[in-house]
Amino acid sequence: MTVRILVTGANGDIAEAIGRILKTSFPQAAVDGADSQGTFPGSLLFQSVHALPAARAPDFLDSFRSLASHYDRVIPVPEAELLALARQDDAWRAAVPLVMNAPWVISTFCDKLETARWLDQHGGFSARTARLQDIGVGDLPVVAKPRAGWGSRGVEIVRTPERLAAVRAEATGDWIAQELLDDPQAEYTCAIARDGAVTNTITMRRTMQGGLTKQATIVEDPAIDRMLRSIADSLPDRAFINVQLRVFRGEPRIFEINPRFSSTVMMRHLAGFEDVLWILNALDGQPMPPAKARPGATIIRMSREIVVDE
Repeated sequence: MTVRILVTGANGDIAEAIGRILKTSFPQAAVDGADSQGTFPGSLLFQSVHALPAARAPDFLDSFRSLASHYDRVIPVPEAELLALARQDDAWRAAVPLVMNAPWVISTFCDKLETARWLDQHGGFSARTARLQDIGVGDLPVVAKPRAGWGSRGVEIVRTPERLAAVRAEATGDWIAQELLDDPQAEYTCAIARDGAVTNTITMRRTMQGGLTKQATIVEDPAIDRMLRSIADSLPDRAFINVQLRVFRGEPRIFEINPRFSSTVMMRHLAGFEDVLWILNALDGQPMPPAKARPGATIIRMSREIVVDE
């Protein structure tokens, strides 16, 4: 029987990377996508792409569940969808073959202020974080950003009292301010994959371009690894998260955690950190093996062009 896998957010870069991993690793599987923004360009990769209502639409949950009933595994990617699914009760989620973290992991780490509070309670690894309206001129410079969201959307470095007042006036919704970890050359993207007694971690020093990791080099850093494993000890027995940090004044300081597969999932996969496959196999009862990522390996993200004739 053909295994059927559905990946949502099919038109985005994360779903594209997951789809490529799945099609290469499971060539006999049917790998489909779904998206609330239509079927293109996801249809260039996935065998079929289904239209879904937006996560905040009143018919999203019914449509999602109906579509999911045709698949063996469903990997939701957009944070808005993950939050909507996390709010459902255990019985609802148990009826859907979801590949996602525990609800509290999603609700906590999709909220940057709650992430900082959680980290403060579990080792004090966070960059100093507060509500934007609660900081004063003496706290400058800071990084202002929406409390929810991903990538670099809305992020701004605020250095002057005049700009702080302007950002407060311009901000819509709930915003936070984090201390400025002012060393972009010491930025890292890390991942944790946990399956029972086995915890795999990877640390990649990265350079950014347009809010995405352009280049990443696998490094061995004992302080970061100890921090990641300490965080993993407080996660559920099965979990997969992406941790973003900078080393500031000699200590790793986390500024964001993504409770899902991240945009560097393919970069990790190519280097031997195969968290998508590990989690899928663990759900089928196959224990997660130790990671075999190659320290010193550098992965570079390049653009791709596709021509489509009408």
